[in-house]
Amino acid sequence: MSAGFWPDSPRKERSVARASYLFGQRCVSLRKVFSEFISDPMRMLWKIWSLTALVGLTLTFMSTRPAPAPPAKIQWLSIEEAAAQAPVTGKKIMVDLYTDWCGWCKRMDANTYTDPELVAYINQHYLPVKFDAEQKADVVVGGQTFSYLPNVGRRGVHELAMKMMQGRPSYPNTVILDSNLAMLTNVPGYMGPDELGMILRFLGEDIYKHTSWDSYQAQQKAQNAQR
Repeated sequence: MSAGFWPDSPRKERSVARASYLFGQRCVSLRKVFSEFISDPMRMLWKIWSLTALVGLTLTFMSTRPAPAPPAKIQWLSIEEAAAQAPVTGKKIMVDLYTDWCGWCKRMDANTYTDPELVAYINQHYLPVKFDAEQKADVVVGGQTFSYLPNVGRRGVHELAMKMMQGRPSYPNTVILDSNLAMLTNVPGYMGPDELGMILRFLGEDIYKHTSWDSYQAQQKAQNAQR
């Protein structure tokens, strides 16, 4: 009977032989290093110092590499800031009307307002505003004071938001004002980056002044189909 739990096999014997060979090779390598150190200690120390310096330089290079740039973000303004800057810059104002409880507002924040191409376009061509439609603080725009209306709906609504939504609260709601604070449009509901981007280009580049929205949409679809 075999002394072990499993009987010995040729495969087991080969494994033992290979392990013995590798152990022997490592011992030979250690003896070679030790002999080299004894015969020429300065040369061996130089090798150790060179290796240490190489490792140090590598670590230094890795630690000093510039960190990747953080993703671009929309440079949100208050409505008062945007209203003051619009006549000076000539830029239109994009207002994102939201509420704290609005799930689609949060989804638009996560999916739409993080798109790099859209973020760059908004920052370049618009004065972007995030406005809590249920905030209670008074807001002064264009010399007029707008207040919170507690008796509108179940939760109340801000008077300025109500005006921009033309009396029909719906969230999220995207409002575009020209540089004179006249409203160009308001679009209720969630929009992805492509849909919002098309609207922003149509208004931001004054295409609406000479082309209808339907014609512009058809042109864009035709261009996209050719890509």
